[in-house]
Amino acid sequence: MSLSWPPAHTLPRWSSWRPWLLSFGAALVLAALLNGIWWSLLSPAANPGVRVYEIPAGTAEAVANGELFAFLPNTLSIPAGSTLRIVNRDVVAHDVGPYQIPSGATLDLGGVDSGSNTYACTIHPSGALNITLNARPGLASLIVPTLLLGLPLGLLVGAATAIVRRIDL
Repeated sequence: MSLSWPPAHTLPRWSSWRPWLLSFGAALVLAALLNGIWWSLLSPAANPGVRVYEIPAGTAEAVANGELFAFLPNTLSIPAGSTLRIVNRDVVAHDVGPYQIPSGATLDLGGVDSGSNTYACTIHPSGALNITLNARPGLASLIVPTLLLGLPLGLLVGAATAIVRRIDL
């Protein structure tokens, strides 16, 4: 008499596990594809281009008088790799960080891939301009959403497959 553990009659057959494993595999592949599409849509464009903001005439006078205006927000969020072009249409020079933009001149800020920069700014009554450059999310950011979508979907498909296999048609 030979003893083996666990007894051979209690082990599940491969054919009973195959639909579950195939369901999980298919669900994870589907979830990875959907998350890959999501990732590509949220990523910055290959050529993010130039974002143009103009300082209108009368800005210096409005700041001096304490007037509130909303031609340029205090916080800008642009895709990484973009160039921020500020065109001064005012009659006086304005400072943005270490740069001075003379009347009628243009300043191009670019070259930073990601992060947040705060510039001292004479354009805003607050005296500051925050520029956030958004980088593409990393590929590792796909792992958790893929598992959160793929595992429950795999369970549902596996259960449906198991039920359909047991039904005698």
